[in-house]
Amino acid sequence: MKKLLIIFILFVLPAFIIQPVVAQDAYPPVNYDEVTIPANARPDFSLSENPDFESGLNEPGDNSVAPTDASITDLPPTDSSDIEAGLYVDDPNYGLTLVGSWYNWILEDFTAEYHVNTDSTIDVRETILADFLQPQHGIYRYIPIQYKDGQGFNYKLRVGNVSVSDKNGIGRNIAERGYNPLYLKIGDPDFTVTGLQTYVINYNVTRGIRYFDDHDELYFNITGHDWDTYIANASATVSFDRPMTDDFRYTCYVGALGSNSSEFCDVKQVAADKIEFTATKSLLYDDPAEDFTIAVWLPKGFVVPPTTNQTIIWWLQDNWGLFLAPIIFVLMFWLWRRKGRDPKFTKTVIAQYSENSELSPIVADVLLHDKDMDTKAISAEIVYLASHGYLTIREILKENKNKVEDYELTKIKEPDEKLKKFQKILMFKLFNYGTDGKVKLKADLEKKFYNALPKIKQELKAEIKPYYTTSPEWKIGFMVIGGMMAGFGLVMGLSFSRLDIIIGLILGGLFVMIFGWFMAKKTSAGQDLAWYAAGLKEFIKVTDQDRAKFYEDHNMFVKGLPYAMVFGLADKWGKAFDGIYLDQPDWYQTTRLGTFNTILFASSLSSFSSTSSSHGFAAPSSSSGFGGGAGGGFGGGGGGSW
Repeated sequence: MKKLLIIFILFVLPAFIIQPVVAQDAYPPVNYDEVTIPANARPDFSLSENPDFESGLNEPGDNSVAPTDASITDLPPTDSSDIEAGLYVDDPNYGLTLVGSWYNWILEDFTAEYHVNTDSTIDVRETILADFLQPQHGIYRYIPIQYKDGQGFNYKLRVGNVSVSDKNGIGRNIAERGYNPLYLKIGDPDFTVTGLQTYVINYNVTRGIRYFDDHDELYFNITGHDWDTYIANASATVSFDRPMTDDFRYTCYVGALGSNSSEFCDVKQVAADKIEFTATKSLLYDDPAEDFTIAVWLPKGFVVPPTTNQTIIWWLQDNWGLFLAPIIFVLMFWLWRRKGRDPKFTKTVIAQYSENSELSPIVADVLLHDKDMDTKAISAEIVYLASHGYLTIREILKENKNKVEDYELTKIKEPDEKLKKFQKILMFKLFNYGTDGKVKLKADLEKKFYNALPKIKQELKAEIKPYYTTSPEWKIGFMVIGGMMAGFGLVMGLSFSRLDIIIGLILGGLFVMIFGWFMAKKTSAGQDLAWYAAGLKEFIKVTDQDRAKFYEDHNMFVKGLPYAMVFGLADKWGKAFDGIYLDQPDWYQTTRLGTFNTILFASSLSSFSSTSSSHGFAAPSSSSGFGGGAGGGFGGGGGGSW
């Protein structure tokens, strides 16, 4: 458990701090070198003013006029005078269209002004000229402020000082307001307007500049594409507190989402500190909807980036879901210390030179490490059964090669009262897949024996239950809760595109499961057996210091080998007996030539364990630059009328 706490402090917590610093460079920068900006002439398209709809304020409640159901195919013959009179518009989506048959309003002009301050904040002014062809209350405008960085974490703009006025600076009513995204429903619910209306939206943006190793960048979607009408004209300017240097670069895009075409936009520097961008075509609103996006390459140092501390604070605020993991970790650690931590051994761990009849390799592994039974422990248990005369292990070599291809187990005697119930089940399940008391690991057990593992685990849990003060169901309960928490986090995170919630709850769920696994507190008998297992492991670890003991008990090598295997010390155990134990155990049969050697024998059993785990006991496997474009960057969104 101490190791788990150290890993969390050294690796998990620093990741929360390092990530926001790295994430600011996670977006790919725009590739200005691959963009050409043609100087296209602006198409001769504009919406003529309709003399039948004068700009003005209608009477309260006068909003009952609705668009007609006329279709393009129903239109009578027209000529240019009808267009000039304002009876028809040249719709970029549908061609010549009767006024009122498709639109309640037209977005005649969208102009955005971005002033980049030295502190990297941006003052934004959007001037929207709307032509209401039917009585409407006003417009609504929404601008996304939450995005994803290159790793999928949240990146949120800070937007403030929001105000709306008309072209004369007189404030307009905001009927509704939202903040994520920035949402403004502008107008009066008691009045309607018609004709040309100007809406000036001012706001300030923090975190609108992207930072890279060799440059900084302003990358904004000016108009967005989520409008319910087309935008006849769109333009933008970007200005700075001081004159631009020669290494500034800039470009723009007009087209469907993801398009990197600059064919229909024009860009030029109009002053020492100002750039002007112009869309040279009207922006479609449907099939496909089109965006107008700008990008400006700023040399490093031209603006002052936020401090690292501020970046970290913002990142943590944007990704608060990550705090769920450390909070759950602390709570579970506190609960484990109070309810689940085993008391320290009251006796000093000393090397144990003899085996305990109550302590088979699997039980020793489970009690000492508070872990579930694994296939490595089953391999050690089979060797334990072989060393006690219940079965033999025979190597099967590849034809004409001195290399093991498989292992054959042969039952020597039936399980008796000396074996625990889980050991009897193990033997029964092993030989149930063979014939005549023989079974091969690969040929007979591969992709089959894993079905027997749940029953063996069940009997093992019953065997060790008296060694714990709490029921094993406690552990299972925490595992279920942790799994449900992780699953809930995954579903909620994907539903709301919140990677921080996914990570926070999945990690939190894992912490619940991990600590839950250690909640099973041992009884005094369990502690005594765990203490003995620790002593046995200590003896195997310090074998080179007690070689005299080996001469006293000729069978010590064979007796300790299964435990050395389960503790991962088989090679060390074999080296300790090199030159002392010279007889081949009769329960392990091999046709390979050579004098018996404990080092090679231990290595052979390690291979047996590996083969058992990967083949005999395993379950079957299941099959199963500057890049930019229209719609990229910050800003965007859309709007409509109401």
